[in-house]
Amino acid sequence: MTSQPAQPAAPKSLSAPHTEWLTLIRYQTRQADEQRRQPPPLATLAINGLQDVVEAMVSLICEHHSIATKNNEFLVMFDEMVKRFPTLAQYRAPLNALNKARV
Repeated sequence: MTSQPAQPAAPKSLSAPHTEWLTLIRYQTRQADEQRRQPPPLATLAINGLQDVVEAMVSLICEHHSIATKNNEFLVMFDEMVKRFPTLAQYRAPLNALNKARV
């Protein structure tokens, strides 16, 4: 008997609320992009919108995949998400820098 390689799980369909949430994230992304096109110093405000987009996306992924988080702190959520999706670990440092730049 030969063993077959494990097949990846089928993608989980988005619920209506998650689809709406993703639509709002897309809107936020477009708004941040428009903000970055403004002349300085207005363009610097785009960093707030970009971090909001990243944080909303991480939160959506955690909720959609039932990833429990200890709290809603950005890096805590991100680290829990990486446990499920290890390939995302490479983005921790740049996303942490973005998060710190906003504050």
